[in-house]
This record gives sequence, C-alpha cells and structure tokens, in this order.
Amino acid sequence: MDTPLLGINLGRLGFLADVSFDDFESYLAAVFQGRYSVEKRFFIQGEFFEEDRLVSSGIALNDIILHSHESSRMIEYEVYSGGVLIHTQRADGVIVTTPTGSTAYALSGGGPIMHPSLETLAIVPICPHTLSNRPIVLPADQPIEISLGQDDTIAQVSYDGQSTLLMGNQNKMRITRYAMPLTLLHPEDYDYFQILRAKLYWSTNY
Repeated sequence: MDTPLLGINLGRLGFLADVSFDDFESYLAAVFQGRYSVEKRFFIQGEFFEEDRLVSSGIALNDIILHSHESSRMIEYEVYSGGVLIHTQRADGVIVTTPTGSTAYALSGGGPIMHPSLETLAIVPICPHTLSNRPIVLPADQPIEISLGQDDTIAQVSYDGQSTLLMGNQNKMRITRYAMPLTLLHPEDYDYFQILRAKLYWSTNY
C-alpha cells in the first residue's frame, strides 16, 4: 500500500480510474515528469469476534456490509460508536462506508456523498423497517461495533463485496480506521466534482 496507484479505466464506471486506456501512456509520461497530484484515501478494518475472541479480520477501501443470510428475512442489529449506542434497527442489513465508498453501494441505499478528504464514516441501513431511520455520518477515529439481536438471526459480512463470512448473535464486528492509507495519483487537472458530474451525473440534467 506504500506504492502510489494511478487508475486506468478499462471501460466500466471506474470512479477511481481517472485515465482512459487510450490516454494512459501520455499520463504515465506526465507522472514520470512530476506532473500529477497526490491524494490519500483511508481503509477501514473489520475485526470479527466470537465471544470476545478475535476470529478473523479484513480491510476494505469502500465498505463493510452486514446483510441478511436469508433473502426473505430481516436482521435485527445494534450499532455502537465509541461505546455509545447509536441505534437498534431491523433491516435487510447495514453498510459502513468510507468517503471513497460513499459513491458506491451506499449511494444506492440513500447514503450521503462524502468528500474524500473527510475523516468520516457513514452508517447506511439497507431497507430499514421504519419511517424515521436515516443514514448517519460519524467520525472515523471512533470504533464502530455491530452486534445482532438475541435470536437465531444469521447475517453475512463482506469487505468490498468479497471475503464473505457468517455472523450469529454470539459474534461481534468491530470496525476501525486502518493505519496505512492508499496513495492515489491523479492528473494535474483532477477535479472531484467534475468526476461526480461526468460519471454519476451529479447536479446535472439528464
């Protein structure tokens, strides 16, 4: 992760890939000439506990998602930040997203767009069974803990859509900011809001 990355877009949305495949040689030459901008993005780390014993861990750049193992059932979960109860919720699941991930799955779930320079996380419920619950933005330096209700609920946990594992009410997920950041290289004229407009049609007429 100490190695800076330059994103090359090979044809999909490529929100982190600023450079098209046709132009990458000229942009690469510009990088070697020192003509680029640098941006740091942070990861989050999920630690998976069973009865207070650490079982596994993983990292994600976008999000860590907890969702129902059975598509026809909701899950009940509690979310804590810095040891303080945020809410108890019944929903299809919950997304814990970084600013980088705020323009991914969390955006589809009604989450806020967070500028990548912010040191924040957002908690975004997936189809909550309530009329009042809304996503909430929290400081990234406070650990987030998620546990399931006291029933036979089984949930799945994934890191950036990968490394799926099962979680029961004897388990707990602890999410913290990961110590080592990701370094991205951008073209000199990189403009985050222009990327939003060009790739997500933000604040534009269709």
